[in-house]
Amino acid sequence: MSGRKRHSAEDIVRKLRRADELAAAGQTGEQIAADLGVSAATLYNWRRQYGGVDTDGAKELKELREIAKGKF
Repeated sequence: MSGRKRHSAEDIVRKLRRADELAAAGQTGEQIAADLGVSAATLYNWRRQYGGVDTDGAKELKELREIAKGKF
C-alpha cells in the first residue's frame, strides 16, 4: 500500500478547474475523479474547501488553516 499523496493548494485548484471542464463536457463524477487520479470523496471535499477560490486564495487559505492548527 502506498502512502497518501499530499496535493498543494495550487494543484487542488487546477484539478478543480479541470473537473469543471470535464463536467461541462458531460462526464460523471466518478469519471472525473478517475481522470484526475483522486477518489470521488476527495473531489467532493476539495470542492467544499476550495470551491470558488483562485490559486493565490487557496494557498493563503491552506496557510491560515495550518497556522490555526499550530503546524506553522
